[in-house]
Amino acid sequence: MEETFIQNAIVYASQHHLQLAERLGFGVHGIIFVAEGKPAGGKTAVKAHRELVDVSPSNIAFLG
Repeated sequence: MEETFIQNAIVYASQHHLQLAERLGFGVHGIIFVAEGKPAGGKTAVKAHRELVDVSPSNIAFLG
């Protein structure tokens, strides 16, 4: 069974009309997946954090 944080990333992606594809990388904080299906094109990724993190606007480097 997938861990909860991965299930949450799948739900998040679905809500934004995306599907998680291959894993780009991972570390102690979580996993980064390619996100496919964005109608405007371009490249998108989703990072699934293992623990709750501060995602205030000052901590977001890029939204695409």
